[in-house]
Amino acid sequence: MKFAVGYQYIEDGEPFSSIATDYRDHISEVYFAWIGQPSGRPILGSTDNEPDVVVQEQLLEELQLLRKIGIKLDLLLNANCYGERAISIAFEKEIIANSGCLRFCPAQTFHDNLIAHSYEAEKLENIPDWNPHLCWNLYKDPANFGNILKSTWIRPEDLSLYEGIADTVKLATRQHAHPRMVIGAYAEGSFFGNLLDLLEPGFSPAFAPNFINNSAFPPDWGKHISECDNSCESCGYCNQVLSKVLCNYCE
Repeated sequence: MKFAVGYQYIEDGEPFSSIATDYRDHISEVYFAWIGQPSGRPILGSTDNEPDVVVQEQLLEELQLLRKIGIKLDLLLNANCYGERAISIAFEKEIIANSGCLRFCPAQTFHDNLIAHSYEAEKLENIPDWNPHLCWNLYKDPANFGNILKSTWIRPEDLSLYEGIADTVKLATRQHAHPRMVIGAYAEGSFFGNLLDLLEPGFSPAFAPNFINNSAFPPDWGKHISECDNSCESCGYCNQVLSKVLCNYCE
């Protein structure tokens, strides 16, 4: 099992290619957007339709390095959606491990579309004091914290359960603040800290001063949740686990 990781242009700090090089034995491909092209995330290296030459040169340099060390490159194009495979069994072999999105979120398409046009949106006069993201509004109320355990992320410690099932595991790193931490945790199969810090989107600010202690999950969490029949109204398992893993920095 190897990882598909998202390229991120890092202006200040180590280049993304350096991170990928360190974990080359665990990475099968790097997916990336081209300069100025829509890709479901903020447009890379372009403002007002003018390409940023510095970003473009660094992107090319890093892509060449990645190819030299044998990592496949996957260009994200607007029409490259694989729609014909949407209900095929092929998708059962491709999973994303660190998505923080709500399970079956009704606003996900809207959210992704808004993020993709964030540069243009920020230039408009928008509704004041309103957060358009359903998930962030939901987690303002601690009574809703349990929903994070019903999302579709997979802990690094539980990824081995999918050996022989999934060939490729996607890691959302195109916008993550700490891509090395994410790739390292999943490559090593363990993470000591706040589980929310691995996710994208990550909700650490929304949960603060609370956090999800990744080390406090019961040993059978991964197996139990992978066999879940989604009878949330009568189950109560996630709430029981939440009482063990939800901690407070102040205590």
